[in-house]
Parts: sequence; structure tokens; C-alpha cells
Amino acid sequence: MLFLDDCSDDNVLGFGVNNKYGTITGPVGYINVPKDEWLGEFRDNQQQMLLRTRKLIVLDGLTDEERVMHGLDYKPGEVFDEQMFRNLLDHMSELPDIFKKLCPTVRAVVAARLQT
Repeated sequence: MLFLDDCSDDNVLGFGVNNKYGTITGPVGYINVPKDEWLGEFRDNQQQMLLRTRKLIVLDGLTDEERVMHGLDYKPGEVFDEQMFRNLLDHMSELPDIFKKLCPTVRAVVAARLQT
């Protein structure tokens, strides 16, 4: 999974009890969660909120049916990958078209990134 947020570089976000699934420092990072645990104990209230708001993006490991069932069937252009997020300023000419497709959370992250 990919975490994206407009937060400080020293922001630390832990996943699971005693950070069982790891931590992410800064605005971008990855965690790996075994599928059986993702469907079980991993998905506490914090993770549910991050998944719902598209700050935590499931990159792989789910079937199309599971993505639909859990509301993670991202539409084309709705979310960013890490490369696009980190190199946002390199895509300024494309940004108006890209921005229209993004989900509200990622739009807010992009807007905040551009203000800095």
C-alpha cells in the first residue's frame, strides 16, 4: 500500500498495534500487509479512514471483486502513484487535466503541495 498526504517530513504514522505493520515517516511511503491480515486485524478505524479518504492506496493484492466490495476500485486518474506525487512540478502543463480526475483528498494534497 502507498501512503500519500501533505504532511511534514517528520510526521510519523504507525500501522497496527505496536506498529506491527510498520511506520511511514513523511508524506509518502509504503507498507506491506499480508492479505489475510488486511482483511482482518489490520483494518482498524484509522486504516479505514485512510483507505476511505484515499490517503492509503492499495496497489495490489486484491481481486477486482474485492476492490469493489471494499470501495477501492479506483477510477482512472483518481489517485496518484509515488512518481507522479513526487514529481508533480514536472507535470505542470498536464496538471489541469490530471486535477479534474483526482479524488477530493488527492486534489487537496496537490493544492497544498503547490502552495509550498
